[in-house]
Amino acid sequence: MFKQKFIAFGLLGVAAAGAHADMISLDFETYPDGKITNGYDGWQITNSAWDQEVVSSGAISGNKSWRMSNSVASGSFGDQPFTPALSNAVSSSSAYNVFKMNLDFEPLAGGKAGENVVISIDNGTGQRGNYIRIRNSGGIDNSWQVDVFDYDGTAFTNTVLASNLVAGTTYNLGFTQTFVPGALNDVWTVDLNGSTVFTGIGWEDYFVDVNETVTPYDRLLFRAGGAATTGAVGVLFDNITYQAVPEPGTMAALGAGALALLRRRKKA
Repeated sequence: MFKQKFIAFGLLGVAAAGAHADMISLDFETYPDGKITNGYDGWQITNSAWDQEVVSSGAISGNKSWRMSNSVASGSFGDQPFTPALSNAVSSSSAYNVFKMNLDFEPLAGGKAGENVVISIDNGTGQRGNYIRIRNSGGIDNSWQVDVFDYDGTAFTNTVLASNLVAGTTYNLGFTQTFVPGALNDVWTVDLNGSTVFTGIGWEDYFVDVNETVTPYDRLLFRAGGAATTGAVGVLFDNITYQAVPEPGTMAALGAGALALLRRRKKA
């Protein structure tokens, strides 16, 4: 009997260990000042020209933050800054089907109208799974805004989530992208300062509609696209956390299997 219980609890332990969230946190405290180079700590930045750097002056928290602007920009997707990859990629067909992200950001004072940085989940190729933009809207005192582009099954739609954000102020941004088998049923929620400000589906169905193979997502893309903004000062980022989360039934299924095995052994 003791041996049977030990086997069952061992399997439950494996289930719990195998179904935990896979998470990466970046606070830049151990990073050297200056540009993050391709390959450092798992970053993928094959174009060294981007205006991005770790800075010690004016950090959001601790001693360092990361700054990026679109004073250098292009239409390219694959050579932009990609964060280190998670161990488990997220998709509608894998055990990990939820991608969560949270970060602090601070638009810098002295920015130029139109400058922006876009944040998306990605796989290192530029096949983005969603699109959040932090943008200088050129309003009063060059205020900033956060907007999203989402796919509704036929076209992309733009939604402004917040406007009149103040330069020099720190904001918290997060999102959860849940992938569900089938069409137009993924769930993408965006939070700003702890409140949900948007619900959509993400971009997976767009790639399906244009007959592109959807590759599972395992990292974040910070993109400076379109036309470069001369004199752009950029946005500070810090406390970036992202994770792949197993679908809710994974641990329960594995645990149920272990208990079923114990019952069969008892009957035998």
